[in-house]
Amino acid sequence: MTRPKRLRLSPEERRAQILDSALALLERRDIEEVSAETVAAEAGVTPGLLFHYFGSQANLRLAVLRALTERLVASVRPDPSLSYAGQLREGLAAFVDQTARHPRAFLAVVRLSTGGGAEVRSLRTEVRRVLADWILTRLVAAGAPETPFLAIGVPAWLSFVEEALVQWLGGSGLSRQELVDLLEESGYRLLGLTVEDPELRSGVLDRIRRAPDGTADPA
Repeated sequence: MTRPKRLRLSPEERRAQILDSALALLERRDIEEVSAETVAAEAGVTPGLLFHYFGSQANLRLAVLRALTERLVASVRPDPSLSYAGQLREGLAAFVDQTARHPRAFLAVVRLSTGGGAEVRSLRTEVRRVLADWILTRLVAAGAPETPFLAIGVPAWLSFVEEALVQWLGGSGLSRQELVDLLEESGYRLLGLTVEDPELRSGVLDRIRRAPDGTADPA
């Protein structure tokens, strides 16, 4: 009886397979437990092959966290068919869901980036930059003035979102929907503080609640 031929993966496919296995492992273990040996066993490869692709255990962990942050950014990518308000709501829901799926990794990124890990800190900074750019671009397109208040307020709000997620993962008692509602409402409160003129603020709110086809979100 002949054995079926094993599918030979390209180097890119093999590396992606190893990262997928490491991410699956990260759903059950802390980042410190994601070792070359445990990931190799999860992926069904030898530790030597893993070191061939990643060089070291530290590089492997960094690659895992980088892959996770890339997936996070992809998951909150705005849907252009929605209003800006809808994009915010869906993006926050996706952010919460991704964090809930990989809570250990999210907490590891927050912890390591504040504890001197330059590479991890750069990942966290990049995610914040992308999200801040998306939000600022849409607010300005809706008529919000480009002021220092807005430039400071949006990154500060993203810090609030991160800390709220940390508290929620620690057992805040809020449901998933209650958390999404809190984050969304806090964003609108920020807009109220950064756009002080009532008439201008009302116009901005109206525009961000209208989809490209002109339909308005329900109040």
